[in-house]
Amino acid sequence: MSFVNDEKDLCFIHIAKTAGTSISTALKKSFTSSTKLAIGHPLAGTLVPTVFNEDGTLKAAEFPRNTLWGDGEAHCTYYQATKEFPESCEKWYAFAVVRNPIDRVASAARHFGINDPREFDVFIQLIEEYAHTSPAWHPDVWWDDYRKQANLSLLAPPHIVPCNFYFNHNHKINLFSFERLNEIEVAIKEKFGVILTLPATKHDPDEALREYQNFRKKISRNLLTRIEQVYEKDFEIYEKVSSCVGPYEQGKQNLE
Repeated sequence: MSFVNDEKDLCFIHIAKTAGTSISTALKKSFTSSTKLAIGHPLAGTLVPTVFNEDGTLKAAEFPRNTLWGDGEAHCTYYQATKEFPESCEKWYAFAVVRNPIDRVASAARHFGINDPREFDVFIQLIEEYAHTSPAWHPDVWWDDYRKQANLSLLAPPHIVPCNFYFNHNHKINLFSFERLNEIEVAIKEKFGVILTLPATKHDPDEALREYQNFRKKISRNLLTRIEQVYEKDFEIYEKVSSCVGPYEQGKQNLE
């Protein structure tokens, strides 16, 4: 659900499972949409019944899901956005939301119909396989290039790929914390003079927090360690964003 308004030089990159649908909905109500075609993630929009093969691996979609940048659909990356808008991207106010990696993985598991923590081990094994075999764990890959060069069996769903697939440490993008979405409203008002009202997310934030806290208690220390290893860079990014008041300005403050 990434979104670009090339008139106001605004770009939102939707990292899957970070309230991006709610943010895109609000942006479409307040800003004129770009009509340029975007190529979404090849697995964006696939549902649980069509996701898994009989051997437990994720089934890749045959074709990517195409949409318009102004529609706020599909999980397009910042790298792709700069390729599509080479003349205006340097002037953008670009932003994205990052989330506690453990909570994001738990949310992704629920997306794929995994609600029992006892089944979580298989899901983490799957993510570990992707982390070792998929190009998605490396930055500066454009979805369309990725689709062309990678074996479809190695295409990782957008719900589990790390943040550095959506952007890297050189990209000039403002990062907000999932736990403080109201800061996006403040930033948009200061930057554009627009009152952005984010609609309610699918779950009450406090209730969701308690739910994920309970979920963590049911996960073994071994599984938590494995998640920390796979998403080591995401934890680093999340900690830096969480410690900021307002957005963390990626690109100005190099993470490496």
